[in-house]
Amino acid sequence: MTLLTDRTAELAARGEQPVLQVLRGLDSGLRGLTEAEAAARLERDGENQIARLRDGPPGRGLATAFRAPFLLVLMVLDVVLAISADIGGVLAITGMIAIATVMRFWQERRSHRTVEALRALVLTTATVVRRADEDSGPLARELPVDQLVVGDVVRLAAGDLIPADLRLLRAKDLFLDQSLLSGESMPVGKHAELSGTAGVGGGARVLGFPPRQRQPETDWAAARPAADQPATRSASTQALGQPPPSAAAASIANQPQRSGVAASIAGRPPPRSAAPPAFGSPPHPCDHPALCLAGTHVLSGTATAVVIATGPRTYLAGLGRELDGGRRPATAFDRGVSAVSWMLLRFMLVLAPLVFAVSGLATGSWHRAFLFSVAVAVGITPEMLPVVVTTTLARGAVTMARRRVIVKRLPAIQDLGAMDVLCVDKTGTLTEGMPVLARHIDARGRPDETVLDYAAVNSLLQAGWRNSLDEAVVAHAEALGPAGPAWEKVDEVPFDFSRRRMSVIVAAPDGALAPDHVIVTKGSVEEVVQCCTSVLDDGLAVPLDPGLRARIDDVAAAERAEGLRLLAVAIRTVPGAARPGRPHSYSLADESDLTLVGFLGFTDPAKDSAVAALAELAARGVAVKVITGDEPAAAARVCRDVGIDPGAVVDGRTLSALDDTALAALADRTTVFAKTDPLAKARIVHALRRAGRTVGYLGDGVNDAPALHAADVGLTVPEATDLARETADVILLDKDLTVLVAGVEEGRRTFANSQKYIRAATSSNFGNVLSVTAAAAFLPFLPMAPIQLLVQNLLYDLSQLALPWDAVDEDQIAGPRRWDSRGLRRFVLLAGPLSSLFDLATWSVLRWVLGAGGSHVSLFQTGWFVEGLLSQLLAVHIIRTRGLPFFSSRAALPVLLATGLAMAVGLALPFSMAVRGMGMTALPVLYFGLLALILLAYCALLQTVKLRFSPRDDGVGASVRGADQASFEL
Repeated sequence: MTLLTDRTAELAARGEQPVLQVLRGLDSGLRGLTEAEAAARLERDGENQIARLRDGPPGRGLATAFRAPFLLVLMVLDVVLAISADIGGVLAITGMIAIATVMRFWQERRSHRTVEALRALVLTTATVVRRADEDSGPLARELPVDQLVVGDVVRLAAGDLIPADLRLLRAKDLFLDQSLLSGESMPVGKHAELSGTAGVGGGARVLGFPPRQRQPETDWAAARPAADQPATRSASTQALGQPPPSAAAASIANQPQRSGVAASIAGRPPPRSAAPPAFGSPPHPCDHPALCLAGTHVLSGTATAVVIATGPRTYLAGLGRELDGGRRPATAFDRGVSAVSWMLLRFMLVLAPLVFAVSGLATGSWHRAFLFSVAVAVGITPEMLPVVVTTTLARGAVTMARRRVIVKRLPAIQDLGAMDVLCVDKTGTLTEGMPVLARHIDARGRPDETVLDYAAVNSLLQAGWRNSLDEAVVAHAEALGPAGPAWEKVDEVPFDFSRRRMSVIVAAPDGALAPDHVIVTKGSVEEVVQCCTSVLDDGLAVPLDPGLRARIDDVAAAERAEGLRLLAVAIRTVPGAARPGRPHSYSLADESDLTLVGFLGFTDPAKDSAVAALAELAARGVAVKVITGDEPAAAARVCRDVGIDPGAVVDGRTLSALDDTALAALADRTTVFAKTDPLAKARIVHALRRAGRTVGYLGDGVNDAPALHAADVGLTVPEATDLARETADVILLDKDLTVLVAGVEEGRRTFANSQKYIRAATSSNFGNVLSVTAAAAFLPFLPMAPIQLLVQNLLYDLSQLALPWDAVDEDQIAGPRRWDSRGLRRFVLLAGPLSSLFDLATWSVLRWVLGAGGSHVSLFQTGWFVEGLLSQLLAVHIIRTRGLPFFSSRAALPVLLATGLAMAVGLALPFSMAVRGMGMTALPVLYFGLLALILLAYCALLQTVKLRFSPRDDGVGASVRGADQASFEL
């Protein structure tokens, strides 16, 4: 991340320079570049385009699909068959490789096309100031964004997307939405002046200033409400727009004042600059008040700015370049598949030479022994595995698409099922993403609708665009009751970033206060309170002495500690006689001697669906961790609202002080991370993975891209930035955790159905190999003809193609599930010899009871063919569930039909005239009676072995806790 850190430092340096120094450094000016200068810079630097993480040509995607670990096993087998000149085998295995590769490539390509169709339309032009030549005047015109160059002067207005990294030259009431970069859910104010700030951290914001250390509770402050206020207006209070009570409205400055307020702690506003970053690392450039970064957009206000970076040199592009240049870490699916593939290869490399040696020594024919060992290598390999797994994944992707979940990378389906930690940003995921007014309280902390009425007057009558906080005030006031007579606006003192407040001056309706006016001020708590000399308390103005100021600070700190974002409301009645000659002209000087009315507390409400979805995820064994760029108190409040215990909230400064080992321990036990930048989010994800967790990350901003890249499965939404959509593995068409719960369940179904084939096929194949090896050592003839073995494998494999459509028991989707090669190996080493034991029993019946062998070799071969096929098909039904097959858990109809049909064909083949060339013969009735006993005993013993490897008391998460506790669970 060195390049990105360097870029952050460069941006910080530009932001700290005075405007004229910035322009000189860029060889530009307020009049803009000339067309010739712009053309030369465009030729030098290239177009203002941010390279996306592209999917590449189809050939690259096909090559990626071809490099699956399971296909490596088949390719090794293909080479062995080619050496032995088995053309038919080579063609069959190659066909399976081709089918699996094409299916995976086709499904992922289709998903990528869907993502491209979801790509949001972005602004393609910007207002640029340029000159035709040195002697011409500046002219503002629209230009394509990709034609911008460093040094261009651009103009911004509400709704504009920031087209490049900019340094503000002038700004008026400029507010940006930076949530996609910083994670900050509230509008962020920007200004060009550096005065009043302390470096990069000094960005002025609408609200959300650092909470104070809470003072000890006092009786006066204890009157604050314990819960959010009711949404109904009491009959004793006036409606929106009516004048306040006469006691509060009529010449407040001249009303009698209370005394006897306890004394004195001088309350001072906290510093405006953000806390310095730990260890001298540069803070996020979004925090600088004079910088506007590509990818953010303007909510309100106007500005003029100069371009300081374009295209690949922007901060946004730096994030993408870090991702493109780094290899994505192996996911849980990748690691599991690789381990199982290597296990199969090891089985092949051990058993094939062993069979070669035993067969050669027993028969004396080393050529025959070589061919036989090749057959063993083929037999031990579940050659349909890539086809079955890919079909299962493809079916899961189609099913998830019906549930409004698009899967870009097929293995991500099973990663979703294995996920036991989900990291989310709270804004828009746990919350609605829009602030609402939660409380309106007086200076004591008591509910007071007078505060709301004055705030609504301020929000309704201010000029220009109303931000989301003003909309929340108006909506809340209107919800409480019908509006009364409207106030008449007289003048306005607009918002600016040095005072962080704005005022409207109004006259009462019907001339009730004429010729007096009322100043209504709303803004930052610290900035408003410092202009106040009194406090409205039960309709009377109380002097604001240091002791009372300290208690007001205590009330504000307590509200902030609950995660509310505060604004203060104050008023002053201005007698008309006091303003001779200028009755309707007001200035900043008039914002003095105010009377504090109270506070407004805002929150981003939790989604109704989030509580139920989080409870369902918890029931499914998925822990949710919140990683946000928002304030710690706000993040903790939202967590409490949705039923998550936030515990001790960890902020970005704490994270930056930890090494990777310490962070891994902290991340595993922490629920909420606040004030995190993009690199900190990625570090948290890496730390959780090092702690052994399978991590999903849900995010939609550029600031989320590194974490999406680092997670086992990255999830995003259609409205996300291009970088987030291209980095993610799964796209949720609804930004709702309820949709994600359905995706987790489908991922676990997909995983469970894949494992059914792997367990059944690998254990039965291993048993067959052991049986064939024993036959090579002790029988003077082949126990089964090659054509019979081929037909048996074909019938079995075709029946397994129905497994992707199988039903899955509830306990198999109740907890996270992972691949476990060690558990598979233990199961195979026990279940395989078990099937060989019953093969030997079958041979004994055929040899000693039915007299097969010698001149009746075909009877021996036919009998083992039927027993081997039926036992393998029955084993599928036993292994597919933890319960009692056919009774407590029944396979889906496609599986029942497929296995039933394969059994019927296997039983009918010996009696068919069409297969006389296969060397089969009709079986006697006595055989079927003995066969029934053998199969019944085999099923009973296999059921017992299965229960040994999946004990009922191991819990649904046993596959995540470790293979030793439940080795049957892969």
